[in-house]
Amino acid sequence: MTPIWVCGDSGRILHTTNSGQSWEYQSVGYNYRMIKLKFFDANRGWALANFSKIFRTTNGGQNWNAINLSSNFNFYSMSFPSDSVGFVGSDRWIYKTINYGLNWTTTYLGVNQSFTSIQFLNENTGFVLATGGHFFRTTNSGLNWQHFLIDKYANLSTGDITFIDDNTGWYVGTFGVIFKTTNGGTVFLNKLVESLPKNYSLFQNYPNPFNSVIKK
Repeated sequence: MTPIWVCGDSGRILHTTNSGQSWEYQSVGYNYRMIKLKFFDANRGWALANFSKIFRTTNGGQNWNAINLSSNFNFYSMSFPSDSVGFVGSDRWIYKTINYGLNWTTTYLGVNQSFTSIQFLNENTGFVLATGGHFFRTTNSGLNWQHFLIDKYANLSTGDITFIDDNTGWYVGTFGVIFKTTNGGTVFLNKLVESLPKNYSLFQNYPNPFNSVIKK
């Protein structure tokens, strides 16, 4: 069966090969909150921790090698289109590696925000979301970025993005909002869901300028 990994607090990673009937405990060796996992096969994978740490395994999580990016910022998101090429989002910065995490370059996208969601469809095309509804798109592996606002009138404090191809994607954010784009994020036009009502009330029909009595 296909191996499955999940992660949590205190550096914990759990691994199952029998659809969750039993789980093997793994640890990255640091007491950090683990927030993202990405595996390419049964052996090669990456794990992201919230405080300036990223880890790589080549033996199915039996051992995890810590990679310190020398950052004082929290980490929020990562995307690895291949085992050797990856992107990490933090406060203000996007980190990129093209050699399995041995070296990293940093990019400042012009906003002092937290990059909460990253998705790369391949090594060239990627999408990045920052707090405040800031959305970025690259088609040349992060060399250049286009900057858009998902909705300049909405209070989009945080959220997540998912794209199924170069053009079609969704933003899901706080207060139950969902936006959809069909042009690669140039414009998010369709607000599909807003805050849902939690309850309802039926009030007396007053004042009624025509009739103060309900006829049955």
